[in-house]
Amino acid sequence: MEKKGIVTLANWSSEYDFNGKHLFVHSISFDNKDAGEYHSISQTQTKFIVGQEAEYTLLVSDKGNRIKPVSTFQQNSRDNENPKRQESIQRQTALKIASECVDIDKHGIDSLFAVADKFAAWLDGKQEPVVQTPQQPTEIDTTKAVDSNQMPF
Repeated sequence: MEKKGIVTLANWSSEYDFNGKHLFVHSISFDNKDAGEYHSISQTQTKFIVGQEAEYTLLVSDKGNRIKPVSTFQQNSRDNENPKRQESIQRQTALKIASECVDIDKHGIDSLFAVADKFAAWLDGKQEPVVQTPQQPTEIDTTKAVDSNQMPF
C-alpha cells in the first residue's frame, strides 16, 4: 500500500553484499509512526530526506519492516501522439524487415526500398497484405519404375 509521510529519521545503519552488489541499510522513520529499513546501493541515499515528504510503500514481514520509495518516473506520453515520430518508427521497422528479406547484392537497393515501402504501407493500414498461394506440386508419374539405389534415403 502506498503511503505519504514526512521523514523524521534517515540514518545509515549497516551494509552487506548480495548477488555481487554492495548494499547499505538505512533506518527510516516517518511522522505517522511508520518505520523500517531501506536498502540502497548508495551510502548517501537521496530518496528519504529528513524534513521532506516522501511517498513510500511499507512492506511488513516477520524479518522486519521494509520501506521502498514509490517511483516517480513518468513516460512522456506526448511522444506517442506525435504522428511524424510514429511514421518514422514504422518506416524504420519496415526498412529493417525488408533488409532481412531482400538480397541487396542480387536485387539492388531499389528493390529493398520497394519492399520497405510495401511493409510501411501495410503497417500504416493503407494496403492489405498480399498473400501468394504456393504452387501445387506437379503430379508424379507412378507408372515408371524407380531404381531403389537412386533413392536419397
